[in-house]
Amino acid sequence: MSRPLGVILVYHRVESRPRDPFRMAVEPERFREHLEVVCKNHRPTALADIDRGSSEPGNVALTFDDGYANVLHVVSPLLLEYGVPATFFVNSSAVGSHDERFWDRLEQAVFDPERERLEFEIRGESVAWSLASDAERERAFREAHARLMHADVADRESVLGRLATFRSFSNREELRSLGEDELRELAGRPGHAIGAHGEHHLFLPAHPLEMRRRELWNDKRQLETWLGAPVSSLAYAFGASDSETEALARELGFDCALRADPQPVTREATRWAWPRIDAASLTGAELARELRRHLNHAE
Repeated sequence: MSRPLGVILVYHRVESRPRDPFRMAVEPERFREHLEVVCKNHRPTALADIDRGSSEPGNVALTFDDGYANVLHVVSPLLLEYGVPATFFVNSSAVGSHDERFWDRLEQAVFDPERERLEFEIRGESVAWSLASDAERERAFREAHARLMHADVADRESVLGRLATFRSFSNREELRSLGEDELRELAGRPGHAIGAHGEHHLFLPAHPLEMRRRELWNDKRQLETWLGAPVSSLAYAFGASDSETEALARELGFDCALRADPQPVTREATRWAWPRIDAASLTGAELARELRRHLNHAE
């Protein structure tokens, strides 16, 4: 393996949550620890520059997925305080929406203490889980999420609509998405960039090529319309890509695209399959060790 050029970290939200099944949130004080590690030991770098600059390893780029309003009101002030640039990847269909993301609504359904059983039909198959214990709820959430993750938008919303007949979903302020004005405000702050994340957060390799094309192009075009500026970076939803999807990202004019893979960026890595490391569950000390391990790799 060649000498690494840098590491890209991925986050979603910075907040304290009593229940976080996928550990998507990082607590504010822990995120401060991460920023201190990056600033003290490495070079905070804009995503577009991760493969440029010094020949010595040390570039670290921060990215945030899904476009929660939390990134404007909690994350951005911390980034500005430390002078750390970041790229925020946004699903355009969620911007200004009053509905929570599908995984957040599913969490409400599964962990509703009044619900004893989760069942629905998807793609002609009936599935069901007991919710009699905490362990069964955790299992049900993960397995139901996997079903919805690979579904198209119509199937997802059909399932969630049926689940809502038991109890309507609430719209929690801490989990709402950015509005249009908030998106523009975020994009206008120093060191902040906006990237595409797919119009509807689809698991792209599970869908026909033309659907993938629409999902990426519609997102890019809508974000550029709102911002009045090019959107040149892409993070594949769920970190999922394949060779066809990566070729499509290049064809549609993205300068780089990111997938889930806990590796550093090297010169051999195609720009349309740059790897990212999920840092949300790491302590400051663990992040420091992880960055040293990847960035001190010798040829």
